[in-house]
Amino acid sequence: GKTVCAEFALLRYFSKYSDGKCVYVVPYPSMVTERYTDWEKRIAAPLKKEIVSLTGETTQDLKLLERGNIIICTPE
Repeated sequence: GKTVCAEFALLRYFSKYSDGKCVYVVPYPSMVTERYTDWEKRIAAPLKKEIVSLTGETTQDLKLLERGNIIICTPE
């Protein structure tokens, strides 16, 4: 149920702020990969949004933050 709520929130957010950015935080790195794979097909592609996953490498992550509309990461 929580993931479905997040998906509806993403759709609503991008309907109001088409150039916005949002962050989705998950507890485990494996969940980042799972969510990225699923949302890239179902949400990012149809909405023409860039989806990125943060790895923890500061230099690379800063570049990804600039580029992405949907950012998926862990709290670390």
